[in-house]
Order: sequence, then C-alpha cells, then structure tokens
Amino acid sequence: MLIPVAGPAAGLVFYAVKVPGLACACPHGVAEPDVHGPGNSSSGFIGCSAAGLSNANVDNSFDHNTTPPHTCVLGSKSGQSCATDAECPGTCVKSVGGATAGAPCTSDADCGSVAYNCSSRGCNVNNGPGACSGGTRAGLACATDSDCPSGTCVGAGQGGGLCVGGTNAGKPCHLDTDCPGSICNSPDDTTGNCTTQEPPLPAGSGSTSCLETKTACFGGRITGASCQIDDDCNFGACGTSCATCGNDCNQLSTHPGICNGPWRLTESAAPAAIGTGLIISTTAIGVISTPADGGSCSTDRICTPVAFGATPTSCQVDAQCSGGGQCAGAFCAGICGSGADPRLVGKSCTKDDDCGVAPVPAGACVAGGNYGQKCTGVAGECGGQNICRPVNAAKGYDGVPCTADDPPASQGLASTIPTTTAIASGSGIDANNVAGQQIYSPVSGGTIGTGFCTGKSSCLTAIKGTPFNCTDLLANPPKLSGSCSSGSTKAGQPCATDSDCPNGSGVGTCQGASLVAGFPQIEGAVTLDGIITNRQTAK
Repeated sequence: MLIPVAGPAAGLVFYAVKVPGLACACPHGVAEPDVHGPGNSSSGFIGCSAAGLSNANVDNSFDHNTTPPHTCVLGSKSGQSCATDAECPGTCVKSVGGATAGAPCTSDADCGSVAYNCSSRGCNVNNGPGACSGGTRAGLACATDSDCPSGTCVGAGQGGGLCVGGTNAGKPCHLDTDCPGSICNSPDDTTGNCTTQEPPLPAGSGSTSCLETKTACFGGRITGASCQIDDDCNFGACGTSCATCGNDCNQLSTHPGICNGPWRLTESAAPAAIGTGLIISTTAIGVISTPADGGSCSTDRICTPVAFGATPTSCQVDAQCSGGGQCAGAFCAGICGSGADPRLVGKSCTKDDDCGVAPVPAGACVAGGNYGQKCTGVAGECGGQNICRPVNAAKGYDGVPCTADDPPASQGLASTIPTTTAIASGSGIDANNVAGQQIYSPVSGGTIGTGFCTGKSSCLTAIKGTPFNCTDLLANPPKLSGSCSSGSTKAGQPCATDSDCPNGSGVGTCQGASLVAGFPQIEGAVTLDGIITNRQTAK
C-alpha cells in the first residue's frame, strides 16, 4: 500500500541553526506548485506494505570543476590546450597598485596584487582525481599522496570524478559506464559553454551547470551593482565584512571561468522496511555569516528615537528603552548627498563615513527631519528626507534572523531535493577547486561506510532516517506523533518531546519518524564546499 503525502510550505517550520563562531543558518520550506501542488513545499509517498519502498537510499553529488582539463580558462586563448598558467595570459582589469589596466598578466601579482584583477587567465589543472597506486587505498580516488597511505596518488588533474556507489564505489571515473550499479558524479562538461543539465526529478536532480563569473555585487552597500573585481563592491578596508563580486549561481565566484557541474542524484536499494518514506522537498538554507552573525542567531534591535551621531542603545523589548522609547529592528536613517562617493549617493547613512572612503567631506550624510525614528520598512514611512534602515541589514527590518523579511541573500536559493527515511548522503569531487579533493561516505544497503574527506582525519556525509509507523498513519484520525523508546517507563506511548518519556534515571527518548537529506554546498560564504545533512523528526 502506498500512501501519498504533501506538506504545505507554511507548515514546514525549522529553528534557526547556530554554527558557533561562524554563522546563523536559516532553513525554510519554499512553495513549488509545479512540483508539489499549490502552496506545498513537499510531496511523495510512504510505503506501508512489507516491502516498503524500493531504491529509498538517495545521494546528491557535485563536482566543483567540470571545465575540460588542461585548457585555457577564458581569455584570448580560451579552450586551447595548456600545461601552465603562463600559456594562458589574461589582462589587468583596472589600474590598481600601480599596474596598468589592459596590461597582460598571468597572476594577480602582475596587476598590483588585488584579488581577481588579472582576469580571464589560467590553465585548468584542477579537474579530476588521481588513483592511489599501492597502499591501503589502492585504486581509490585521491588528490595527493597523503590520500594514499603507503602508496602514491597518480594522474590527478585529468578530468572526471568518482563513482558514488556500485562495484567501483570510490574509484575515479569519466562516464557512468565506469561505475556499474551507480553513476559517475562528474561527466565533464562537453557543451563548451557550461550548460549541462540534469533531468528533472525523479529521474535526476533537475539542476544545471554554473559558470563562475564576476558580474554583480553581493552583500554590502551596493548589492546588484555591476563589477569586475571584489574591490568594486567595497569602500576601503572591509575586514571580515567584505562584499563579493560574483553571479546568481555562485556569489563568491572565487574561480572565474570554472564550470561548477550540476548536482547528480542517484537512488539505490535500501533494506525492506514497512513505513519507508521518500518525499521530495523544496527547501532553501540561508546563511547569515560573520560579522552579521557569528553563530548566536541573536535579535538585533536598538532604542528609538536615536539622535544623529549618537551611539545607539541595544535592546530586546520596549521596557529596556528609557523615556518611553521603542525597541526597533529598523530606524529612519539619513541619505548620502552630493559629497558622497557617486556609487553611494541616495543610499542610507548614519555618519559621513558611510558615504565613501574616509576622509569624507562633512555633511556627506544628510540627517533629514525624521532621523532616528522607528520604522518597519513600509514605503514612504520615513518621508522624503530619510530611508528606513535595518539595524542589521542581514536580518531585515524586524531584526530577527530567519524570518520572511530577511533580504534574499539571507534566505538562500531554493533547491528541490529528496528526503528519505532510509539513508541520505552527499559526495563531492574537486572540492574548493582542488583536483581530486573529495568529500565522500560510501553507502551500501542499510550501512554507512567510513567517510573520506581529503585532509581530514574523519568525516561523515551520510545520515540515516527512521520509518513511519503505518498503524498510526492509517488510524482514524491519522497521527504522526512519536512514541517513547523501550528504555522509558512509558515505552510505546505517544509523545511530543523527550520529557514525555521518563525512565528510571531521568528522561528517555521520544522517537518518531524522521526524514533525512544530504545535499551539496559550493563555496558557502564561510564554510566553502561541503555536504549539508539534516533531519526532520515527527514528535
């Protein structure tokens, strides 16, 4: 018996995820009517026969670099064979640090050491793993000799990827036929223009390739403005809060001209289990990273009104504000006037230095008549002389992370991925654009093998879920609540939290069905390439 299910986006609620010292992550469901029906962010089936569902293990894999190996990246010799960067010259984008715009270059140092100022250059030597020759990992994919204890790594940089499963799991490959019983996570891009696309779900991931380019600013004061290098998006020293020049599919685009391959989805057999679920979910994970949030997921508000030039007082509620003030996530700010950097004229400001690189002429920030008053982001509420400005731009006008008013950069891009009660995994090759660097955990049936991540002593990129209780699902009315574990004095009884399940020494465990997912992240703002796993548990 198959039970069809669908989940409304409004009902898929996640807590903000604290990543100490790094960021606040914001997962949330996104309605995708063409896939799930109106208002829904998920849909799928639960198998309530003895066989459960077939092929319930799912793997999402990526290859950071699918540009043909040993060819020039962009530039006048784009696509031509090469062995070193010197054979693929570029040009200096701007006159920075004494370099001349338009001068030939083979590295940023030729152009004054400004990042990405030497554009359209480089030989692609970072595509594809080698294979371990000898040692304890003989025949398996590798990036360097250190990946091959008692052996050596041979042939890295010749293109291809690794087999994510089957009889050749973990070995290098170029085509799916190299991986009996599975797929190669990286057939190299043969379109010549980075347009390879996977079939739509359920046959594939539906994702497309992405060419890293530097075309638009992300973050900072002029998000969306055109750019050629990161410095075009910043104003003086920016420390850890620099905006980046990238594009919609890769906001960092740290490797201009490199083609990021599409995610590849594969399914494999899991042990038969009543209540096995396979549900397609459309989810986005936004990341509010340092310095906007260092992992506290805090609410950022100040007492209003606040005087121009005064230091704001932080608060959480109105009672913390003296003189009848209001605690607000946004306030009416001034506007950069004629004395400002031309790129910032008309932008919000709280001081002159917000309007360009110091020293900025006095009066560049025009306070306006409503400066410092509370606002909520409604058009025109601050009048014609002021602009409503969030206390923390990454958290929107309410100052609360992971809410609907956060800016697009904090909400992440939606991806439609499978979640399962069996095993979900992710794998990657050429991670961070290093030939053969891998992120991988082998999966076979109901077993997660020892993970291997280049340069790490251990890693785990797979996660196991828990089947649904079909008796509860088919009851009238149906229910999804968990039940107390066997160690509890209320074993088998319904529960919502662990506190509902006492045992002899304290609190037991509330166990419910859990859907798990594993999916890639390429060039996260802080974490760079990786595999994200998550679990949604019914309680």
